[in-house]
Amino acid sequence: MFLINWGEIVGRMDPIFMKYLKEEKNKFAYSVKKFIDILSEPPFYGANEAGIVRTSKKQTRYIRITDIDEFGRLTDELGATSEKIDNRYMLYHDDLVIARSGNTVGKSYLHDTSKVSDSCIFAGYLINFRINKQIALPYYIFYYLQLSSFECWKNATMRLAGQPNINAQEYKNMLVPVPPMSIQQQIVEIMDDAYEKKRQKEQAANELLNSINSYLLDELGIVMPLEEENTLKNRMFVAGSNSVLGGRFDPKKYTCKYQQLFSAIENSPYRKKYLRDIITLDISGNWGLDETETDSDLVTCLTIRATEFDNRFNLDLENNRTKHRKYKPDAYEKIAVSANDILIEKSGGSDDQPVGRVAFIESEMVKRNTLAFSNFIHKLVVDESVAYPRYVFEYLRLMHNIKATEVMQTQTNGIRNLIMREYFGQAIIMPDINIQKRIANKAAKIRAHAYELEIEAGTIIDTAKSQVEKILLEGNT
Repeated sequence: MFLINWGEIVGRMDPIFMKYLKEEKNKFAYSVKKFIDILSEPPFYGANEAGIVRTSKKQTRYIRITDIDEFGRLTDELGATSEKIDNRYMLYHDDLVIARSGNTVGKSYLHDTSKVSDSCIFAGYLINFRINKQIALPYYIFYYLQLSSFECWKNATMRLAGQPNINAQEYKNMLVPVPPMSIQQQIVEIMDDAYEKKRQKEQAANELLNSINSYLLDELGIVMPLEEENTLKNRMFVAGSNSVLGGRFDPKKYTCKYQQLFSAIENSPYRKKYLRDIITLDISGNWGLDETETDSDLVTCLTIRATEFDNRFNLDLENNRTKHRKYKPDAYEKIAVSANDILIEKSGGSDDQPVGRVAFIESEMVKRNTLAFSNFIHKLVVDESVAYPRYVFEYLRLMHNIKATEVMQTQTNGIRNLIMREYFGQAIIMPDINIQKRIANKAAKIRAHAYELEIEAGTIIDTAKSQVEKILLEGNT
């Protein structure tokens, strides 16, 4: 129970919100202001335009919530533009936009023209707030919106009927601690330093991950062909009839680029085997039954989809998008997943990502979950008397990374499909089993080290946020 004065009611009579508001007002060590009181002008919504493909950085970028990552940074891709560019929605230096609806409500982005030189407008489900710099530093407010204090306000404020929503009026009434400028600057420096250290860790992780390809290529004696100019002459090719008869004719497969790539693989000094000759089982997945099915005989599984394939590491089974499905016992028995199995994405992909990503089932994964895999995924079981499973995974991953699998696919209705007959017919370079183990285990160690750096990067931000929270709650002690 709690008491609240009539004059303290702000816009809505919601017990949860009013209880939060009463507690919040006195919890900070510094004075608290309504958000509207630290703005230089009223907030306004963005453009309601359809996004279209942006082909050049000279085009105005149309920023949507999907262009902003979990840390409020703009993604590096070209993103989208719009047919209609209205200057009313142009972003200027230090403009702060916050999402008003959907699962990303509360996500924010600060437009810093020293980091983003593109001309930008913003979408209608974002709200633009211009900070009065005499009262608050824009970066201080941006970083405050990443703290648990803001998360508490958001959870107490957002309306859950339909989709989550916080409108501009509710943002205007948000209470924000406003310490002296010197303290705000200190907080900005703490967060800036943390993000720079995070960037350095992420860069080191990326360099390690990129080194795996080079390491495998060197160990296997694959000399990648040089990238040739995209001239008419270089796009012309000749294909013998014997190489085409009985199959499909995909011009890309016979271009100089891919012929040179497959020649480089063939010229490796090690013996080769077809993929189909080093596996004991291959089977397509099953989407199973809805989790709400009540039959007690059904087996509940975390069902792996292409969504769980992590392009940088392996499988991400800890995300909040994972799906659990139910299977009849005989169906589950066919697609049960075990340690050392290899999963292949056989349908999906995108314009810039060929289908055929691979994942390796670690023993820890099957200890934590009962696993199955969806109908867009294919499972391979390696014959361990012939090949080391982790090596085969690393090799197939390498083939995807160097785009060898790009010519083993078809595309229908926007979905790419792996041609399994051709995929199983690809040559696998087969050094001695002990060499396979050495190569695979070193690649795994590199990837594990990169993952540790990623975890450390996230911890740096969490530590900085805790430090800032303490300053705001207890004062600059």
